Amino acid sequence: MKIGYLGTDYQRSPLPILEKLYFSPQAIDALKARVTTQSPLQEWVILSTCNRVELYFTALDLEKGAQWLLSQWAEISKVSTQDLESALRYLTNQAAIEHLCRVVAGIESMVFGENEILAQVKDAHARAQKLGLTGPVLNKVFQIAITSGKRVRKETAIGRGAYSISSIAVDCMRQHYPDFNAAKILIIGAGTMSLRAIKKLHALKHPQLAITNRTETQLDRLCEKYQMRHIPFTEWSKELLYFDIILVATSSQAYVVDTYHFVARKNTKPMLMIDLSVPRNINPDLSNFPGVQVVSLEGLKQVADGNLDKRKQELAKIEAILEEELGQLTKWITYRKKL
Repeated sequence: MKIGYLGTDYQRSPLPILEKLYFSPQAIDALKARVTTQSPLQEWVILSTCNRVELYFTALDLEKGAQWLLSQWAEISKVSTQDLESALRYLTNQAAIEHLCRVVAGIESMVFGENEILAQVKDAHARAQKLGLTGPVLNKVFQIAITSGKRVRKETAIGRGAYSISSIAVDCMRQHYPDFNAAKILIIGAGTMSLRAIKKLHALKHPQLAITNRTETQLDRLCEKYQMRHIPFTEWSKELLYFDIILVATSSQAYVVDTYHFVARKNTKPMLMIDLSVPRNINPDLSNFPGVQVVSLEGLKQVADGNLDKRKQELAKIEAILEEELGQLTKWITYRKKL
């Protein structure tokens, strides 16, 4: 069994590089169209999140498969092969599998022990299965990795009180505004990250929340449940300067909030803008406007680092669980070789 890994994450690559390498659904389709019977890949799964872009694959010749992937990835992302190669890490076989298990366990995340990554890996594998990209090898590898991730969260304290990116964004808001309840907050986007932020803000009984989203299906029900004001997507830019805090988390491939939205701004009241999107949805040049602070995922890492010690004490238990699960995979590999 030959398994390869090509990828990078927030530790290896800055956000401007990550967002170039991000695999949107369209980019996944573009790569799928290039994987023919003539290409060296057999099975493959793409894991593309706000903090990492990783590709797991099988091939009879891993080196040939990795080089082929590099050239295709470079063309799709419009990054030179040389720049791409310097950004990515290449792992094979046991090292690739161990890395996946550590990722699913949450110990490679920006927020140590966060739970979001488990669901993201499950979704990535399910999407690859649905597209017919996986087979017995990667299905088994991902099954073991996901099982180990579930065990880690059940059998250790890593997930108790664990932050998510969204909850850290809310903590960033509270640090920025001493009189937090007086701050008027606009959420742009209604996906998972936005919803988690909304749930935390609602639990804090924040009184001044508004939301806008390009797709408005079920948005009224969401607003009623969490006591938010709904702003139609065609109207939110007219009200933008009314708010103190803007949180953006959408799947847009371009800036949603840009400098032209601030042309009519006549005051310099403080405004905090938090961008949870990859690629970024807030133009970072907005931080040059007086009073405006733009915080991206990189900026949230400092907030995340403050609550690590207790969860990192669980590392020995976590690694014992991963070793046990990897042992099960080794037995399966040995059995397949005998067939």
